Amino acid sequence: MAHHLSALDALRGAPFTKAHATGNDFVMFADPDGTRHITPEVVKALCDRHLGVGGDGLIRAVPVRHVAEARDIAAADEDLSAHGGEDLWFMDYWNADGTVAEMCGNGVRAFAHFLVSEDLVQLEEEEQLPVVTRAGARTVRRVPEGYAIGWASGLSWIPNSPAPTPPTRWSSPRGSPTRGPR
Repeated sequence: MAHHLSALDALRGAPFTKAHATGNDFVMFADPDGTRHITPEVVKALCDRHLGVGGDGLIRAVPVRHVAEARDIAAADEDLSAHGGEDLWFMDYWNADGTVAEMCGNGVRAFAHFLVSEDLVQLEEEEQLPVVTRAGARTVRRVPEGYAIGWASGLSWIPNSPAPTPPTRWSSPRGSPTRGPR
């Protein structure tokens, strides 16, 4: 029987980030081509706090156009369908136990910070970024303290807490650090 960490071979060599946001921690990675296949086994092994990287969950940043579920969610949202969708990002969030999750408020903030840190989006102070989650569209606004979350376009903003911890990038699930906080 193969060790459960052998599931990490699916992500060997893929750069990832460990992010923290108000007490939650996430393993995050960008999948701009939508080619990385995530399974519950991969998530459980990566989020294992003793033998993996450890985290409350895994968040994959993938353009909406590469995920049918995300395209459907964006198409059903009046504001997002008018947006065009070409530069929309999907927060593919998985709980540490390998189950698919709709979203996490702290995860959305960390996700926005990750997209900015990885130069996948530009977001200046007071600008807004639409994010597609399984729970629908969320809007993140960059504020002096970090990031504030709107539960839908034009609705009230959740009070913000400090910005997520700057990410640390690692070369692979079993690799060594390649670049420290930016």
